[in-house]
Amino acid sequence: MTKGIFAVSEFFDDYLKKLDTIIKRSGHAVQLTAQGDGLPFMYTIGRAEKGLDEFIMFGALPPDTMRSIINGICNEFDQAGHTAEHGEIFSNEGQRFRIDLAAGADQTHMNFARARLESVGKSASFDPFQIIWPDTQGRFPDDEGYETKFVQPLYMRENPPKFNA
Repeated sequence: MTKGIFAVSEFFDDYLKKLDTIIKRSGHAVQLTAQGDGLPFMYTIGRAEKGLDEFIMFGALPPDTMRSIINGICNEFDQAGHTAEHGEIFSNEGQRFRIDLAAGADQTHMNFARARLESVGKSASFDPFQIIWPDTQGRFPDDEGYETKFVQPLYMRENPPKFNA
């Protein structure tokens, strides 16, 4: 039985192999990071190595909902050959989302995406985009009157959302 740092290394290597299989089959993987007391978030892995945008999404939506939103937006962007733009409003399955540059999130929140890039011999630096979902009235978190029961931090390099690693 392997112990200590070697067990972690073996787990990490095995996980990267699993991600490789998913990425080869689907074009990208979506990583859930459940955070004890903090907010969960999800992010894509495997898109930056192909020159495509990586995405991150924070908040208290059910994981299957977040995964569906991320996959839907990725699929639509890929089919249209579209590149994300900061502040862009994007519709997916009748729901509006805002796409904001989340510069720095690759270094603070997207560890497996960076590891994946390193494993395929690419630079582990990229500028991801945050997918922001509206409240029931169609307002975004920085709009006046946003329903605060929809907890969703906006990523800012100076003050990134906190999470328990």
